[in-house]
Amino acid sequence: MRTSPGRLVCKSRFLPAVAMLSLFGFVAILFWVRVIKPIGIDRSTTLVFQRVSNQGFYRSMSLASSLGYPPTIQLLWLAATAVMALRRRWLEAIFTLASAGAAASVILIKALVGRPRPAGERIRVATVLPDFGFPSSHTAHYVSFYGFLAYLGATQLRPGLRRRLSVALPLFLVALVGPSRVYLGQHWLSDVIAAYLFGLAYLIGLTRAYRRLKAMKLDDSSPRLPLEKRI
Repeated sequence: MRTSPGRLVCKSRFLPAVAMLSLFGFVAILFWVRVIKPIGIDRSTTLVFQRVSNQGFYRSMSLASSLGYPPTIQLLWLAATAVMALRRRWLEAIFTLASAGAAASVILIKALVGRPRPAGERIRVATVLPDFGFPSSHTAHYVSFYGFLAYLGATQLRPGLRRRLSVALPLFLVALVGPSRVYLGQHWLSDVIAAYLFGLAYLIGLTRAYRRLKAMKLDDSSPRLPLEKRI
């Protein structure tokens, strides 16, 4: 099902403002973490999350996070790109590849900020990770990658069960990954919120660029009337 170029470009004009607000929120949290260096609120939030000791809940949180560790994360990303390419959806394949840019940016920000991951008395850490914590690369990648897949499902598939599942499942993972990172003691809450905001801004930029190129492609592929008939 094809969407008209005008609808692709004009739809959701308020999203640039959302992206700017998201970036502003990210910068505000970055300043808060880098300059003020809070720990009390983040620590108390983690302790509240970790009050849940149900084994089934722990497994579900672990599963939600497991999709963001290498090599699983790279395999899923490359598999999604390969599926697009095999179906000759070249533009979609390129933008699926580009969805990894959020995680790549976050890795650089982590090194610049240098905030340690959660540790200390009563904090349960599922696995000690060697890199820094701010912001959460898991969360940023889930928002950009799974968010873009959900966007493709919503705009490219016909209404029905397949479309609903293609949107709901990726968004469910996006919603679950942040709490899972806090519950497993891998990130503070501020790491996760900052990553959600950064990932959202990146996703909006990605989808806007995709919409514009898609609209241009549809314009180029639309049948042209002979000059005399257009006159």
